[in-house]
Amino acid sequence: VLTVVFFIFLPIIFHLQKTAVSVHFLPFLLAPLGLCVSGVLRSLCLVGRAFTQHIIAYMGASLGVAFIVAPLVVFSYVASNSLAEWTKVFMTAAAIIAVSSIVFAIFGRGRASNWAASTWDPLISTKMRNLQPIDFSQDECGLYELRLIDPNKK
Repeated sequence: VLTVVFFIFLPIIFHLQKTAVSVHFLPFLLAPLGLCVSGVLRSLCLVGRAFTQHIIAYMGASLGVAFIVAPLVVFSYVASNSLAEWTKVFMTAAAIIAVSSIVFAIFGRGRASNWAASTWDPLISTKMRNLQPIDFSQDECGLYELRLIDPNKK
């Protein structure tokens, strides 16, 4: 939601034509979006469990399509590089992010999906009780692994 608000205010700040303000505001615009993507990638192993690699593959394909379609949409909106055309681009992006956030708020949960509920690794001896024992720094083959960290062992 914060990214949507920043996307709406960005054309207003550009309209003021203060380069320093615009340059400093752009990282604040992208920071919540980056944190959201980071959170999604980290929570995939909790929601998808053994199917995480498939979910990441679908996300990668979706991002590939978005990276192809986004420039085409921008080129169709922006013909003379005017502020009104760029405002339309930012408002379209804000609308897409807002709709995506609403869908996620309605359907998103912090627990495993029904189709992935019984897919824990059969070799582990104990089930996870909370999110604290997850070590995200251990990854192999591009997939996050869930490892039980015992605080007593060093």
